[in-house]
Amino acid sequence: ITAVSTFTSYLLRIGGGLLSERYARNKPFLIAGYGISAVAKPLFAFSGGWVSVAGLRAFERLGKAVRAAPKDRLISQSAPKGKTGRSFGLHKMLDVTGEMGGMVVTLLILTVFGSSESVFRNMFRLSLIPGVVALLILLLAVQDVTSTKKSKRTRFAVERPLLQPMLLFVAFSIFMFSEPFFVLRAEESGIVISGILLLLISMKLTQILLSYRVGMLLDQNEPQRLLSVGYGLGVLSLLSLLLSGTAVMLLGFVLYGAHVVIILNGIRTIIGREAEDKGAVFGLFYLLYALGSAAGALIIGFLWQWLGVGVALTFSAAGAAVVLGCHILLLYRPRPSKN
Repeated sequence: ITAVSTFTSYLLRIGGGLLSERYARNKPFLIAGYGISAVAKPLFAFSGGWVSVAGLRAFERLGKAVRAAPKDRLISQSAPKGKTGRSFGLHKMLDVTGEMGGMVVTLLILTVFGSSESVFRNMFRLSLIPGVVALLILLLAVQDVTSTKKSKRTRFAVERPLLQPMLLFVAFSIFMFSEPFFVLRAEESGIVISGILLLLISMKLTQILLSYRVGMLLDQNEPQRLLSVGYGLGVLSLLSLLLSGTAVMLLGFVLYGAHVVIILNGIRTIIGREAEDKGAVFGLFYLLYALGSAAGALIIGFLWQWLGVGVALTFSAAGAAVVLGCHILLLYRPRPSKN
């Protein structure tokens, strides 16, 4: 399910990026993307098995795919000069605040009404309400950045400074556990669903507290150096999952949250600064990310199922550490003299 939804979410983002660049518009694709997600989430209430869950998850991720690159394009176009990092940091902070709010509401509902099947199905039905609210905010309050100049053809000319961080990010995504794997690890460690929700809330709270600050640091410093910290935190989060205990699991979730904030904000800031055809480059980046993360989800899933979580974690941590080492070597390699 994770592989299918991740692949759908990121692979099709290239379409939204290409179209937003082609027509020099962002908002129509945001409306379409949020509309698809608003419709898809309540349908989980009628799901009867993992196949239908995978199909609905892919459909819901299609909405994110349509809106992701145009959204990043709009943010980078709207950002004040020299504040691209802050703009992406603020967006991520608000995005995660919504996620954490949903988890808090879910935890309260489960505490009051229990965790029966009917409770979960009713929560999915009620998810239509925030979906509609989001669409109304988008329609009434979000201003597009449009241009009379439309691209007759979309170029995949990726500026040289973008290639290295993009490809290293994709390589790292092959080995990095995604959030569902963190949840599964916590579940297998014997943590009940309310405890898992608290772990997720701690992760999201970490991202909220760090996101804007990370954006400020990205504007003030070389983003590549901050990416080193992000990759390092990702490796440490994987190593923490090899240990047992609720405290260590909490540390892993918190480290993972910090890793995601630094890496995603860093890459988006670099593309927002350097790319000329922002929509196309954001779309291409998400296409590459789709291939890497989906392949990683399949490999890690099969290793976990057939050889155990220890082997899956060792594979992930070792591979992620190699990518981190490559990033550091490339970052600090001697520069050729211009003389």
